[in-house]
Amino acid sequence: VEARIMRFNVLIPWDVQVEHDGPWERIPLTPVRGNSLQELGTIGLDEDDLFGAGYELAPNLRLLGQVELRSAFEDDFNLDDEDSEDRRDYSLAFRGRATWTPLAHLAAVAELRYRHRWRDDDEDGRSTDGDGELGETFVYWRDALGSGLDVQVGRQDFDERREWIYDQNLDAVRVIKNWTRARLELSASTTLADGDERDEESLNLAAYLSNGNPKRHLALWTLYRDFDLDPDDGHTLHVGGRLYGHWVPEHKSWLDVAALSGERGTAGGDVALQGWGVDLGTTWSPEGSPFSFTAGYAYGSGDRGGDGSRDRTFRQTGFHDNNDRFAGVTSFRYYGELAEPELANLNIFTLGLGLQLAPRTSLDLVYHYYLQDHALDTLFDSEIDQDPNGIDEELGWELDLIFGSRRWDHWDLEIVGAWLRPGEAFDEDDDAFLGKIQLRYRF
Repeated sequence: VEARIMRFNVLIPWDVQVEHDGPWERIPLTPVRGNSLQELGTIGLDEDDLFGAGYELAPNLRLLGQVELRSAFEDDFNLDDEDSEDRRDYSLAFRGRATWTPLAHLAAVAELRYRHRWRDDDEDGRSTDGDGELGETFVYWRDALGSGLDVQVGRQDFDERREWIYDQNLDAVRVIKNWTRARLELSASTTLADGDERDEESLNLAAYLSNGNPKRHLALWTLYRDFDLDPDDGHTLHVGGRLYGHWVPEHKSWLDVAALSGERGTAGGDVALQGWGVDLGTTWSPEGSPFSFTAGYAYGSGDRGGDGSRDRTFRQTGFHDNNDRFAGVTSFRYYGELAEPELANLNIFTLGLGLQLAPRTSLDLVYHYYLQDHALDTLFDSEIDQDPNGIDEELGWELDLIFGSRRWDHWDLEIVGAWLRPGEAFDEDDDAFLGKIQLRYRF
């Protein structure tokens, strides 16, 4: 919350109790805007994208950064313990960001990223590699030319709270209009460098219209993508709606629904695309209790197959991350930390139990049960290395344990353990395991 008192702007975190002569909800509010450089142009930020206060290099010029250490262990992701393909990864990542605010309505951001990884793979042996790339680098102009429009140009983070639509750095022109009770984002984007071939050969047009309220969020959105790949060209159009937030006392609920249409080029001719997906659920946090309880269901349509001229399989946008938190302090892959499936030809049933261990410290136990919509010998964009048999629909279940702590200033700690029990859809059905620890420092 940004409070304007005379000529001073005061930034107030959401969790700070504010005393006032009258009820807080009756104080007139100006249109919602990003209240810091970290939030410019976004409708929600994951903790991965937050920085510390930084260091002042010169008037209106600051340097901010992150340093992250991560270790991950994968066991039997191919569901066959007689064919050892285990993997151990260790990585060190750095993000350095400079922010410049020469004028009250003008800001510029430049960011560099570097990640170095050491890998020990049972199949491919030991390896090490490092890569650097340009992070968010843009100019943001509030109320450009007195038009009432905010304009953002450059490489920018397209992010939203559940990351069901997107969490991606794109090279874009974005225009934002804020009203008292509404917010509209329009953008045209592509990926000029540091992306995969499909993203670099796509033009993306997006619109996101919301009520601008992060506590009770309503939105309509659309994303059109045009691909110039041979022979896999074509286009996709997603149209969706969203409800998110505290609509029921003691509950944080969500509903995401989207329809997909378009066309995909293949060597055998064009294929018409048509599908739909939905994700709904709620987290109940009883007042005065350290426990929380979550139930959710997600569905992405599949296709039995036919003459090959039409595909009714729902696919997400390609920019999605499926990453959010329930009632804890850290976000995680809410479709499974190990399987990490795309919501395509899939039913996912989720139950969660959360515990607030201490201030800014939480533990989540999350269970997922997976069923294909139609039995196919394909999994769409999953970390599981084995294909199903195409006869049975039961993919199995996964149990995740997520510990998160932000108890210490500038430091984040996350520890994840995951166990996957394959179902009848897999001919090889040995259990798979994942262990991960991540430590991040912000400055």
